[in-house]
Order: sequence, then C-alpha cells, then structure tokens
Amino acid sequence: MFMTLENKKFDPRMLEKLNNNDRLKHIPPEILASEIYIKNPTVLIDLGAGTGLFSKAFSKIYSGCEIFACDISPIMVNWMEDNLAEFPSIHPILTEEKHVPLDNSTADIIVMINLYHELENPIATLNECQRLLRKDGVVVISDWKKENMVNGPSFNYRIDKTEVKKHLEITGFSNIRIIDNLEFNYLILANK
Repeated sequence: MFMTLENKKFDPRMLEKLNNNDRLKHIPPEILASEIYIKNPTVLIDLGAGTGLFSKAFSKIYSGCEIFACDISPIMVNWMEDNLAEFPSIHPILTEEKHVPLDNSTADIIVMINLYHELENPIATLNECQRLLRKDGVVVISDWKKENMVNGPSFNYRIDKTEVKKHLEITGFSNIRIIDNLEFNYLILANK
C-alpha cells in the first residue's frame, strides 16, 4: 500500500512508484488528449502532479503549452524542480488542496490523474477548478475504478465514477462525459 498511515494521501517517500513509465500504458495521455476538444491549449494545470510524469507527457503532446505541475507535497515539488529542468514549459508549484496560487481563468485544461480518491473535500477542489478554468475550459479526471484489484488504493478509498459525476454537477460543470474503457481507471471530462 502506498498511502500514509495518517490518511489516504500517497506517501511521497514512494515517489519512484509515481515516476514509473508503466503508468503511461495504463492511462495513455494520448487517449486523454484525444477526448479533449481543445487541440491547442495555452495553459494546462496538472493537479496532484507528483513527479510530473503526466506533465512531461502532456508537454510533448501540446507543444507550446505552459504546464503548471501542482502538488501539495514539498517533496514532490522539490523533486520536480530538480529533475524537470529539461522541460522549460513545466512549472512545478506547491499548492494547497483547496487553493492553487494562480489567477482566475488561467487554464484551458485541468487534469487530475489518480488524485480524486485522495481529496479531503472534492467539492472545494472542483470549485477551485471552476475558478482556474477559462470559459469552456475542460477538467479531466482519471481515477481508479471502484473495484477490488491488486493495483492502486484500497477499495474503501476509491470513489465511484457516479459520485464524481454528481460532484461535477453540484459545482456547475456541464457536458459531463464518462469513458470507462481503460483497464484500471475511468475517465471523466466536463466543461466549465
């Protein structure tokens, strides 16, 4: 298990697990990008970026896009600052779960990869996404299916896709699409 004993957050001491390229096989960034109607975004926010593995992948897909790789862990942000220098479009940022220190209407796209189940207050985080997204911006949430499986967090920590959809509706998102053809994860996209 890769959670801390105190709560359901990923243990940053296990960061090498996050930096494993096999994760890109299970949640292919190209598949996520193909579902996003914005083809030339100028700003993407990666919430819960960890080691920036997906930020790096998105920087290759969306050349010219500024990527803010946000994490609440100083360990993760320091690791990204030390290891992502060859990706000048990626900007590691230390955040709080309910607040990202960026201006209103900053991003075209916000992605959360395997983060949703860790959120203490998902509604507050989605409200922050509303603030950060430009008009017609897209939030992309991929998280573990609520099934018993060897990979990922305990079943009890997993959040069913229908609950995520309800949270998106409560916080004013529209055009909610659920894609359920990945092996371990579901994918949900919604518009501001």
